[in-house]
Amino acid sequence: MCLGRGSLDPWDEVREINKSQLATLWQNTLVLDKEHTPDVECYNSEKTLVEETGEAMNPSQKNPKCFCARGKLFTPRQLVVIREMCVRYAAEGRTKISKRICRTLRWRQPNGRLKDMACREALRTLEKSGVVALPPPRTRGAIWKRLPDSVEYGGDQSLITALDLRSLHFVRVTTKREAILWNQLVQKYHYLESSRIVGRQLKYLVMDHDRPIACLGWGDSCWAIKARDAWIGWSSRQRLRNRRLIVTNVRFLILPWVKVKNLASYLLAQSIARLTDDWQSSYGIRPVLLETFVDPTRFSGTCYRAANWLSVGASSGYAKKGSSHHNSRAPKALFVYPINTYARMILKGQVKWNSTTSSRRVHDMKTGLSVFPLVSFSVLK
Repeated sequence: MCLGRGSLDPWDEVREINKSQLATLWQNTLVLDKEHTPDVECYNSEKTLVEETGEAMNPSQKNPKCFCARGKLFTPRQLVVIREMCVRYAAEGRTKISKRICRTLRWRQPNGRLKDMACREALRTLEKSGVVALPPPRTRGAIWKRLPDSVEYGGDQSLITALDLRSLHFVRVTTKREAILWNQLVQKYHYLESSRIVGRQLKYLVMDHDRPIACLGWGDSCWAIKARDAWIGWSSRQRLRNRRLIVTNVRFLILPWVKVKNLASYLLAQSIARLTDDWQSSYGIRPVLLETFVDPTRFSGTCYRAANWLSVGASSGYAKKGSSHHNSRAPKALFVYPINTYARMILKGQVKWNSTTSSRRVHDMKTGLSVFPLVSFSVLK
């Protein structure tokens, strides 16, 4: 949390707002996601809410402060509106409250969906700080269920030493049956023994006809990595704005009975085009950079190097547990793959990039020219 205006009392602005000013308060403070039009019904109800609560605010209550959660900065005025919404709609439950807040703040994903899960996380943090009062949860929330270790893969496990690459195809995991198979294989045969991916994600099965050969999993990028951030050369503000353009290869598994040379680098190369299209169609974002971590005590990262990934350093070894981080793991080698030639310039905001379209056109901020970059790393060197 931060005050953002020195040591001034954040309630100073609120005390000076009279009832007539509160009628337009939401319009002056809710400035996120301008391209999305707020829900009309919510628009009117929250405008009425601000009007009705003009005399209900008590400056003696705990001072609200500027609060940042999941890349969203909440101003003191927004926190006042959020608190009053939590009181007014307490009977509807936390989920509907978070959706109302997202519509009011225009807090949406690039694909237009509400960021209600991120909003609920922010509300829980605000509740712990004493800024808002939430109704009691109606459910226990989502619980990750690990597959029993006794569950064995019952498919064909005969040795494979040669493959017809033309028969290989990527299957995006979308059905429950495919998800169970992917989770089962990764939990059983991946060295991390976990198939859980948090946040935005895509999972793929590589099939030889109807027989699984490999599993790939992609997810959101890490918040901050010293080696990656130094390689990109961006500021904290640029990272906050453009981190969504990076996707992490969180799982890559070739099943142990598949012994085909150069298969790993081939699958990595073939998966990139499919990933970028699917990520855009699912989340409205077209990534420009991929990243992954390799445990140097187990692997040397040969397949990533062969697929033209770049080694840019190592992690610090910190792992997140709950809401805190612990330096409990050995540092891992960090590899990145620039999908776009101007990846670093795009991430630093030096060229304009429409991340919601499939066009590879970029606009140079210095020359004013629009170009279609070639598939080359010459600009990045």
